[in-house]
Amino acid sequence: MPELPVKLPEETIARLRFAAKMSGRTEGEIIAVLVDSMSAGEVDAEDHGDGRKEATRTPVPVYAVYEGNRVEGEFHPETGTLVITSPPWSGERFRSASSAASAVVRNFKPNVGSANRSGNEFWRQSGEGTKLGALRGR
Repeated sequence: MPELPVKLPEETIARLRFAAKMSGRTEGEIIAVLVDSMSAGEVDAEDHGDGRKEATRTPVPVYAVYEGNRVEGEFHPETGTLVITSPPWSGERFRSASSAASAVVRNFKPNVGSANRSGNEFWRQSGEGTKLGALRGR
């Protein structure tokens, strides 16, 4: 694997080593996870009008298939929210991928005992078909 020499402040190096130790990963793996999560959606800069700019990412198209029904949505990595774009939700925003998954389950199977589902497992990235959890590093 090629090396990339980078200069980091000592405080950042200490945090990187701590994160690696706590997660059981190498420092390089921690950096790879961070780069992957940042590049999951295209990075733009949102201008707040007061000279501050904040990085934002475009939504990641996702889908789920439940009870033979395909449901489309958009995952917003910067907030962790998920917007279901398919009817009957048509733009409804959920605070998490899991709460959006529960809404889909309840819609297509209203009498289900528990509608709770892991959003990381339930939703898939459009095009790639990989689980949302892979995008989120879980």
